This record gives sequence, structure tokens and C-alpha cells, in this order.
Amino acid sequence: MAWIYEFSIGHFLEFTKVLKQTKQGSYLQLVQGIMREKGVVGVWDGFFPWGSIQAIAKGTCVGVYVRV
Repeated sequence: MAWIYEFSIGHFLEFTKVLKQTKQGSYLQLVQGIMREKGVVGVWDGFFPWGSIQAIAKGTCVGVYVRV
């Protein structure tokens, strides 16, 4: 579940947060700039392997907590 969430929206939110911290402009301007440069694939840049690893780690923590 965590991996699906991270792939569908979580990575995008994390990606835009980091962009906002490192560059000036509104969220919309920053995302449009990335879309112009790299296309839709640019938004998921870095998801494989690091975003997947992060999602699995988050899912493992939640799964262990829920089972206990």
C-alpha cells in the first residue's frame, strides 16, 4: 500500500517540496518548469530506486506497528 501511495502522489508531493526549498517560484511554476524540461517522467525522477526504498521502509514500519 505504501509503495502505491508513494508512486501515485507521495513522491510528487515530496518532489515539489524539495523543489520549493531549493528554487524560487510558486509550486505551479516549478512543476511546469520540470514538465517542460523532462516531461511527466521528470516528476518521477529518482523514484526508482530511492523512492521505492523509502516507500517500502515506511510501509514496513506501519505494517509492524499495526500488527503489534
